[in-house]
Amino acid sequence: MITVVIPTLNEENYLQRVLTSLAVPGVAEVVVVDGGSQDRTCQIAGDAGVTFIESQPGRGTQMATGAGVAKTPYILFLHADTIPPIDFVDEIGRTFADKSVVAGAFRLGIDLKSPALHAIQYLANLRCRIFESPYGDQGIFVRRQALVDIGGVAQIPLLEDVDMIRRLKKVGRVVLSLKSVRTSGRSWSDHGTIRTTMANVSTCVGYVMGVNPVRLANWRKRILSAKEVIHA
Repeated sequence: MITVVIPTLNEENYLQRVLTSLAVPGVAEVVVVDGGSQDRTCQIAGDAGVTFIESQPGRGTQMATGAGVAKTPYILFLHADTIPPIDFVDEIGRTFADKSVVAGAFRLGIDLKSPALHAIQYLANLRCRIFESPYGDQGIFVRRQALVDIGGVAQIPLLEDVDMIRRLKKVGRVVLSLKSVRTSGRSWSDHGTIRTTMANVSTCVGYVMGVNPVRLANWRKRILSAKEVIHA
């Protein structure tokens, strides 16, 4: 049985589709943790009858809050604009049949078609398979006890997914499923392929070098908020 945790902030354009995809056997609970939405996100969650929690904003904080109420052996952290594969419950069960595995993720599938995004998708999946380092937009699933053992999700302003995976790798294996999610790709669409990639790579490099996550979050915002949007 799986608990799905979805952090949200103004996700009215995506949330209903994701919640519909989760109405399958094996999902014991869907927990929507909202960071202060000003649109219809809260109403959509309420109408769907899922568990709804209000939280301080910040994906790490919201993920930690949702994980804190989970009672099932497995947790799937899912972005509100990401659709899991149809048989995701069975796939997670098959993955955790290997007792050495503490976490996993699906392959990245971007819901936008362009040569540049196709290359990004391919390289992201290659990086993940080689380095066992998935990102949150792939849908990360974990053993709840392993998450408890490492102290839970860090409440940092960004790269909470990278931080969580790095700590999980110290206690077990992290694997990449052959099944793919479908994520909206809205960051690439809104900010441009080159700019978004620059922001992602630079913040990850900074994190590995030990730069404070608050500084990295401000740096990322400056890159993405520049006036000219650069498209590949």
